[in-house]
Amino acid sequence: MYSTSVSPVFQLKCFAIAIAVGIALGIVYEAFRLLRLVSPKGKILTFVCDVLFMSVAALVNFILTVVVNIGIVRWYILLGEAVGFIVYMRTVGRINGALFRLIRKVIAKILWLIFTPVRLLRGVIIIFFSKLMKKIKKIVKRLLKKRKRILYNEQE
Repeated sequence: MYSTSVSPVFQLKCFAIAIAVGIALGIVYEAFRLLRLVSPKGKILTFVCDVLFMSVAALVNFILTVVVNIGIVRWYILLGEAVGFIVYMRTVGRINGALFRLIRKVIAKILWLIFTPVRLLRGVIIIFFSKLMKKIKKIVKRLLKKRKRILYNEQE
């Protein structure tokens, strides 16, 4: 049977492991944040990412309490996960967020530089073909009007 009293050293080890797990959850959250940054903005994608992250966090929390403390939830384990997550998000998470936004802006500018000439050429091509189609339409109309008499069902 499991004793309800645990040593302070064991509690400290569990707390340290929980902090590491909280940092790992911060890294998982960064992956979801990167997915949201590179995807078109939408409430549905944000909702799905949040639900997936919360599901992953709950599963990791459950596995942590089962492996470390035989399934007994202790406040210092939850606190350790929260501390690890917050520390990660306030330090490395801020740097990653700024880096992700910078990369997104650079990619957007590169794509704008690549596709601006294509857009300009598209307009020129559309104008050219619309003028060509108008000329073809006039020629076909003239050719059809030149016939004086059209006889259908000729009998010989």
